[in-house]
Amino acid sequence: MIAGGGTDAGVFEDIADLLAQDYTVVTYDPRGNSRSPLDGPAVDQQIEVHSEDAKRLLETVASGPAAVFGTSSGAIVALDLIARHPSLVSRLVAHEPPLLELLPDAARWRAFHDDVYDTYRREGAMIAMQKWIAGVGLDATVPSEAELPPRVAEAMQRMAGNMELFLAHELLPFTRYVPDVARLSRHKDRIVLAVGNDTRNNLAGQLVYRPAALLAERFGTQISDFPGDHGGYGAHAAEFAVKLREVLK
Repeated sequence: MIAGGGTDAGVFEDIADLLAQDYTVVTYDPRGNSRSPLDGPAVDQQIEVHSEDAKRLLETVASGPAAVFGTSSGAIVALDLIARHPSLVSRLVAHEPPLLELLPDAARWRAFHDDVYDTYRREGAMIAMQKWIAGVGLDATVPSEAELPPRVAEAMQRMAGNMELFLAHELLPFTRYVPDVARLSRHKDRIVLAVGNDTRNNLAGQLVYRPAALLAERFGTQISDFPGDHGGYGAHAAEFAVKLREVLK
């Protein structure tokens, strides 16, 4: 299971427990995030490097092809993984991959992310994140620590420390990644393009719904509806696990 953006393995804790009844489940903090600190100075992160990390991890822990779930930019990493190393993946569920370069209005989103990056350089991470969250239509409501279970509050505090890396070194290279659609199409029968029910019905969610729909159209396949929105695997872990088991079979 490959987490996205500035998150880490903690976002999968509930669903991983449920899936572990049937599968060996492996989660990890992507390089530079939380408990996977970089060994040297921070540099711009590349999807291709992150997919090599996933490759090495699979070669270490798995004895054969594995089912892979990726969400958000983690779904882009997963797609790059199956394109480059198809023998390692038995089935791939790409949940709401923000492949913005596939969109007809890609130039608009490049300009938007340039503006967020420039805001980060001028005014700092907090203001830039507020601009980014509003611009992509995510829910900006953050519960107080007192409202959250201690484990969740601890995970959120830990992931907040990834904000600088995300804005400085992931935001632009990740949103400018161009998938090799021709190579991916060779493995389309093993790729499930997943979107949340709430995302599909929410205009603000079109930024992650549209790329999945466009890629499915190029493949000649259908997108698969999953419970919830961009974070449905966490907010609706039990229902999400049921759907994930269904598509993996």
